[in-house]
Amino acid sequence: MLVRPQRLHTFMVLMAFLLLPFMQAGQAMAVPSVQAGNGIFEFSSWDFTAQPIVRLEGDVPFYWQSFQISAPDPGAREERIRIPGSWHKVSDRPLYGHATFAFDLVSDKERAVAIDFGLIGMSHRIYLNGQLVHANGQPAADPAKYQMASANKILFSFTLPAGSTRLAIEVANHDYILAGLTKPIFFGTPEAVLANRLLPLLPAFLLFGAYLAIGLYHFGLYSLRRRDRSSLYFGLFCLASIPSILVNNQVNSLDMIITHSVAFAVLLASSLALAMAFLGLFLAYLYEDRVPRIASQVLMGVYLILSVGSFFQLRTFLALLVLLMAVGLPAGLVFVFSIIRAVRAGKQGAVLMLVSICTVLLTAVQDYANFNGWIQSIPLSAIGSLAFLMIQSYLLSARFSRAFTQVEISEREVRQLSEKIQAQHDHVLAINENLEQLAEEKTREIRSILSHIQLGIFAIQPERFQIHKDHSQHMREIFEVDDVSSLNACDLLFAPSNLNSDETSQAVSALEACLGENAVVFQLNSHCLPQEIQYRVPSGRLKLLELSWHPVTDQDDSIEKILVTVRDVTQLRALEEEAQDKKEELQFISELLNISAESFRRFMQNADDFIKENRKLINSQSIQFKDMEVLKVLFINMHTMKGAARSLYLKKMTKVFHDVEQYYAQLQNDPAVHWDVQRMNLDLDEAEAILRTYESINQGKLGRKTHGERDVSLSESVLMQLYQEYRIASARREEAPNFLQSLQSFFISSLFTPMHQLLTELCQCTETLAKDLKKEKPVIHLDVTDLHINGNGDRLIRKILVHLLRNSMDHGIEEPAERLRKHKPINGTICMTAHWQDTAVVLTYQDDGRGLDLERICSLAREKKLIRATGQLTPQEAGELIFYPGLSTASQVSDVSGRGVGMDAVRSYLEKLGGSITVQFPAATPSAQGFQPFLFEIRLPGDLFSQPLARHETSAA
Repeated sequence: MLVRPQRLHTFMVLMAFLLLPFMQAGQAMAVPSVQAGNGIFEFSSWDFTAQPIVRLEGDVPFYWQSFQISAPDPGAREERIRIPGSWHKVSDRPLYGHATFAFDLVSDKERAVAIDFGLIGMSHRIYLNGQLVHANGQPAADPAKYQMASANKILFSFTLPAGSTRLAIEVANHDYILAGLTKPIFFGTPEAVLANRLLPLLPAFLLFGAYLAIGLYHFGLYSLRRRDRSSLYFGLFCLASIPSILVNNQVNSLDMIITHSVAFAVLLASSLALAMAFLGLFLAYLYEDRVPRIASQVLMGVYLILSVGSFFQLRTFLALLVLLMAVGLPAGLVFVFSIIRAVRAGKQGAVLMLVSICTVLLTAVQDYANFNGWIQSIPLSAIGSLAFLMIQSYLLSARFSRAFTQVEISEREVRQLSEKIQAQHDHVLAINENLEQLAEEKTREIRSILSHIQLGIFAIQPERFQIHKDHSQHMREIFEVDDVSSLNACDLLFAPSNLNSDETSQAVSALEACLGENAVVFQLNSHCLPQEIQYRVPSGRLKLLELSWHPVTDQDDSIEKILVTVRDVTQLRALEEEAQDKKEELQFISELLNISAESFRRFMQNADDFIKENRKLINSQSIQFKDMEVLKVLFINMHTMKGAARSLYLKKMTKVFHDVEQYYAQLQNDPAVHWDVQRMNLDLDEAEAILRTYESINQGKLGRKTHGERDVSLSESVLMQLYQEYRIASARREEAPNFLQSLQSFFISSLFTPMHQLLTELCQCTETLAKDLKKEKPVIHLDVTDLHINGNGDRLIRKILVHLLRNSMDHGIEEPAERLRKHKPINGTICMTAHWQDTAVVLTYQDDGRGLDLERICSLAREKKLIRATGQLTPQEAGELIFYPGLSTASQVSDVSGRGVGMDAVRSYLEKLGGSITVQFPAATPSAQGFQPFLFEIRLPGDLFSQPLARHETSAA
C-alpha cells in the first residue's frame, strides 16, 4: 500500500508509539537465567553490580501431596521438578492436589535481595529457613478446608545471609487451571526487582489512558451526531477493553490498587469478548452490514455466561472460559473475511482495517495460549488493541478530512445554487408581472380547444355529480342535448345506456368513494367505471361510446374532480367489423381458389346430404330416448365431413365441424352428460351456416356452380367429329364398330372419372397428414389401369378412402425411428389395386405398417362385451372386429383418427350402395410384437364403373 509523503510523519509517530511496549518487553526478556544445580542456586561469585537481576530456572526438590514445613512428613519422597511451569505439564502429576517446592540460595556474603514470584494464582505459603514470610489464601489438602488465593502478585525483600538459605513454598490447587510455580521467578537487588516489576506498568497505564481518552472522545462525537452510531460502538469497544488491560495476567495493574480474587481478575480479562462484540457492531455499521451482527450477539452471550459463571466455583468458571476461545476465534475470522469482502468491493480504508483486525485477532490468540500455560510470553492483546486503536484514529481523521473537503465543495455548490436561485427568483418576479395576461391567454386557448375538439370532455364535481360549466361543445352532438351544464353526470351517462342496475350501482359507488379522497383510492376503484357503453340518444339511434376517466387532484393529492372523455366510436367499430369480415372473406376465397370447382361441388353435395340426415336424426324420437346407435350415426357423419373439409384445407369449416363433433363424442363417452337437443340443433345450424358462407362466396365471388349435376361441356369440334363419324357409319356399316368405340370414349371421358386419376388426387392428402404426424410422406403404388368410375362411385370412393388413408398414416405406418429399427425404408408404402371380378370391381388396399394387433383387438372387444370372454377367435374373425362401432386400438384420440368410428363408417357407406369390405391376412405368421400384416378387400358394384362394349354388341352394330 502506497503512503503519501505528507502522511509519512503520521506513520512514523504511530510506529514509534507501537514499538515502545515491545522494546520494554524485550528488555524484560533479556534478563539472564540462573540454572539450579542439584536444587541449589549458587550466587557466591555472582556480580550483582554488573547484573542486578536474574531469572531462577531449573530442577528443584518437590514433595507431592505433602506440606513439608507446616506439617513435616518424614516419609514424603523427594522428587525433582522443573520451574517455572505447571506441575501437571512438566510431570505426570494431576492438576489438582498440594505439594511443597524447595530450593537453596547460596551466597558468599550477606546482602539485601528481593524475589518476585509473579502471580501464583493458588493458595500458598512461603518459608525462609522455616520462617513464614508470606501467605495468600489457605492451602489445605482437604478441598473443604481450602481457601482461594487473591490475584495479587508476590514480591518481597529480605536479607540473604552468607551461606545457604532454604526457600520453601507450600502450594495447594483445587480449582485453578495451572498448578505450582507457573510464572518466571525474578531474583536480585530490591531496586532491580522492583524496577522489573514496574516495567510493564508503563505500557499498561499508557494503554489505559489511550483507551479511556479515545473512548470518551467517541462518546462526545456520538452525543453531537447521534445518526452516526459508529462513534457509539467504537467508544463502547474502547471502554470494554480497559478491564482486560488492568488485570492482564502478566501486568495486572489492579493489584496495586485493591486486593481481588482470581475469578474476578479472569472475569475482567474476559471482557475482551464484550469488546470484540462492540467491535463487530462497529464494523457492521461502518461497512453497511457486510459483517453479520450474529457474531457480535454470540460474543455478548458468551460474556454474559462468563459473568454468571463467576458466581460459582472457580473451577466451573474457568471451564466456561473454553467458550471464549471456541467462539471468539471463529467470530474474529468472520470479521476478517467480512473485511476482505469490503477490500474486494473497494471500500475506502478497508485495507488498514483488515491489518488492524488481524493484529487484534493474532495477539488475542497469543494471550490465550499464554494464559493457559502453553507458551511463556508477555501479553500482547492490549498492544494489538492499541495498534487497532491508532489505525482507527488515523482512519477517523481521514474521514473528518474528507468530510471537511466535502463541506467545502458543498459550500461552493450551495453558493452557486444560491446564485442560480436568485436568478430564477428574478425571472419568477418577471413572470409574475405578466401572470394575469398569461392566464387569460391560456384560458382563451383552453376554451377554443373545448369549442372545436371532436371529443366530449367534461368534469364531474362532488356536489351531486354536477357537470362543470367548462366542457367541450361536442357534448351536444354526442348526447343530442342542448345544454349539459349542471346536469347530473351519472343520470346523463348511465340511465340511457346498456348498463344493468348492478353495473350502474358500482360505477356510482366508485365515484362517491373517489371524490375528495386520495388519488390512490381512484386506482383501487377505477375498474368499476365503464370503459365502453351502448347509448340510446333521444332520436332513438344507438351509439357506441368509449369513456376515459382521469382524477384531477390538488396540491395534497386529493381528488377535486373527475375528468371524463367521451368518444363516439360507432362508425369506427362498424368499420372494424366490416374489415374483419372482409379479411375472413379473403381467407375463404384463398381456400376455395386452391381447390377445383368440381371438387368443391362434390364436397358440398355430400355435406348437404349429411346435414339433412343429421337434422332429421336430431329431431327424431330416437334422440329423445337417447338411442346410442343414432348418436353414432350423427358422429360418423360429422366426422366424415370434418375429414373431407380437412383434406380440402378448409380451415374455418374444419374447426366448426370439429367443435360440433366434440359434443357427440362427449355424449358417447360420458352417459351422465345431458342430451341437449336444442344445443344439437344450434351446433348443426352453425355447421350449416359455415357451409352456406363458403357456398355464397363460391357462387357470388367466384361464379362457380355448387349444386346440381355436373355440367358436361362439349366443344363444337368434338360434336362435329362425332357427326362426321356417324355419317360414315351410316353409309358404310363396316365402320359402325369404330363409331361405337368413339362414342363410348366420348361418354366415358364426359361422364366417368379415371380411377387412377381419382386415387392419385385423394392420396395427395397424405403429405399433409405426414406433416401433422411428423412422419415422412409415403410412397403410393396404384394398379387400376383402364377403370373409370361414375359420380356415385366417385363420392363413395372419396368417403371410404379418407378413413383408410388417415388410419394408415396415424397408427398403421410407424414413426421414422421405429421403421429404421425394423430395417424398413423411412418412407412407408401404400398399395392399391383394382380389377374386374365377375360383375364387380375388387379394390385391394394395403400399407407396409405394423399391421393389426389381434390380441389387443380381442381384449378390447371382450372389455366392451362384443364377444364372449372365453374362447379363441380365428385371425379372420378377430380382424372383422375392427368394423364394430367404437372399437379402436389407438392409445390416444387425435384430430386425425382414434375414435373407433372410421371403419364402421366405411362398411356403412359400402353396404348402402351394395358393396362390401373384408380383412385378409396374406402372411401366415404375425410380424414383430404380435402385429399381423393385413389388407382390405373392397367389392364395388359394377354399375359404378364404365364397361367396355361386349364383342356381340360390336358385331350386332
